[in-house]
Amino acid sequence: MSKAPLVSVVLPIYKVEQWLRRGVDSVLAQTFRDFELILVDDGSPDNCGAICDEYAAADSRVRVIHQKNQGVSRARNVGIEQAQGRWLVFLDPDDVASPWMLEAIVAAAKKHPHDCVIWRFTPFPNTVFEPVHEAPETLYAPDQIGFLYLDWKLCAPWSMLYSVELLRRTGHRFDTTLRHSEDFPFVFHYARLVFEANPGSRFVYLESPLYFYDNEDKSGSSSHVVPAVFCEGWCRTFQMVFRDVDEFFHIPQEHEHRMYQNCLRTLGSGLASRLNVPAQEQPARRQEALEFLNSPGMKEILDTFRRRRYCSPFYGPLRRRRLGAIRRLGRLYENQLSRYLSLQQKYNRINRLLFGTAY
Repeated sequence: MSKAPLVSVVLPIYKVEQWLRRGVDSVLAQTFRDFELILVDDGSPDNCGAICDEYAAADSRVRVIHQKNQGVSRARNVGIEQAQGRWLVFLDPDDVASPWMLEAIVAAAKKHPHDCVIWRFTPFPNTVFEPVHEAPETLYAPDQIGFLYLDWKLCAPWSMLYSVELLRRTGHRFDTTLRHSEDFPFVFHYARLVFEANPGSRFVYLESPLYFYDNEDKSGSSSHVVPAVFCEGWCRTFQMVFRDVDEFFHIPQEHEHRMYQNCLRTLGSGLASRLNVPAQEQPARRQEALEFLNSPGMKEILDTFRRRRYCSPFYGPLRRRRLGAIRRLGRLYENQLSRYLSLQQKYNRINRLLFGTAY
C-alpha cells in the first residue's frame, strides 16, 4: 500500500472549462511534491469532467470524483471526506497557486503544528511569481480574528490550512443549505475549533502572496440585481459568524462594531439591488423585501445593533422598513456619490465619540 500524502488539495469544479487547466497546472507545478489533488466534478455540463479524467490518467497524484450537481459546498465536503492527507488545502479552479504555495505552507505548519496557518492572497497577477520557500510571518491572537477579516486577511476557505483529523473528529463541514456566502462561517468556525483544541495557539499569517484569485466577472451579465437568496443567505451567514464571535472570540468592540457595519451595509445594498427593477416588478419585490426585514434573523441583527448603540447609515432605513430610502441609499453607496460619503463621515464622527473608531 502506498504511503498517504502529506497534503490533500481539493478543487470543486463546475462550468470552469476555460480556466480549469490553468488552476490544475498551478497545483501540479508545486515545488512541494507530497500531495494528492482531488478534483470534484460537480456535474459540470461542459468538458470539465473529461479534462479531469485526462489529468488523472496522466498523473497518479490526481483523483477525480464525478457527482451530480449539488453545489460548491457539497463538492468541498466530498473532498474533505475523501482526503487522505494530514493537511487539506482548497483551491478554486479558476484561481492560481504560487508554485511555492505548498512548500511555504508546509514549512509553517511544521514550525507551528498547533496554530492556525493562513496566508496572503491577491488578485491574479500580471507579473512573474516570486520564489517563496519560507514566507515571512506575523502572529495574531484569536481575538484579532475580526481585524483579520476586516483587513482582508481571512475571509475565504482557500487561504487557510486545515487539519483533516480535526475536520473528521468534529464533523465540521460547509453548510449545504447556504447558496451564497458559505465560506465565511466555515472559516470562522474552523478557527474556533483549532483554538478550542489547542489553548494558547495563534493565527500564523504568511505575508508572501501565495494564492492568486481571478476576480473577473464571468457571469456575462451587466445586471446588478443580486439573486433572491442573497439577503437571506448573508443574514444567516452573519448570524453564524456573530455566534462564534460572541461565544468564543470576544473580539474588541471596535472590530465587532465594524463587522456589524459591514453586515448592515451588505444586507442594505443587497436589498437595494433587489428593489432596482422596472415598475411592473416592484410590488412583488417590495413584498419580498418586507418579508425579509420582518424575518427573525434580520430582527435579531437589528436588535443587537440597537442594544450595542452601533451606528450605520443603513440602520434607520432597515429598522423602519423604508424601502424607498434603502433603495436610494444603496444607489448612493454603489456609486460612492458625495452624498453617501458625507453621510458616512457624519456617522464616523459619532462612532469616534462612542467607540474611538470609524469605519
